Amino acid sequence: MGRKPPSAEAGLRQEWSTAEDLVKYGIDRHGGPAVHLIKGNLTTAGSQYSTWAQVPASSYSSKSSYYISGSTYTLAWPGLEGLYAKELEAGLTVSLSSTEAATTIGFRWQMKNDDETTWTGIQSTFVKLKAGTSTAVERTVSGYTPLATGYNKLPLEVRLRFYSRATASLAKFRIKNSSYVRINRVSKEA
Repeated sequence: MGRKPPSAEAGLRQEWSTAEDLVKYGIDRHGGPAVHLIKGNLTTAGSQYSTWAQVPASSYSSKSSYYISGSTYTLAWPGLEGLYAKELEAGLTVSLSSTEAATTIGFRWQMKNDDETTWTGIQSTFVKLKAGTSTAVERTVSGYTPLATGYNKLPLEVRLRFYSRATASLAKFRIKNSSYVRINRVSKEA
């Protein structure tokens, strides 16, 4: 009589000694949990957004100074706190609108560890556009990016920064419900 083969769990435990190692293996192989920034009820219209946020007139400036924080989100995955993300996948969509014809508005997504004070850009530059219509314009930042020390320890924070060259508070933004962040590789070391 032969021995009964080990269960799948027992087989994996022989190769990866802890539950943490199993989670790391699963994330590295199949992708990690996704966090959607906007929550809400289903809709028949096909798209959901956060509520419109008005950009204050004090943000009249340029992309190099005085831009404001639009929205900040803490991204926490149960059981992964304290691990280090090595790669981030994101699909972040913002809808912009301005009623001033000759203004420039722009935005940038940033991230950091939740215990850090300095932020870094998820995309390398501000995305800017001329506005001047009450019709909203959507812009998406998406793709994969490796993460550096100081910007990779879980949980993470993600925020939207925004500026407007308008002389009055005429620009506004909202975030689409399909916006998400996913980690694809994790490690115990930074």
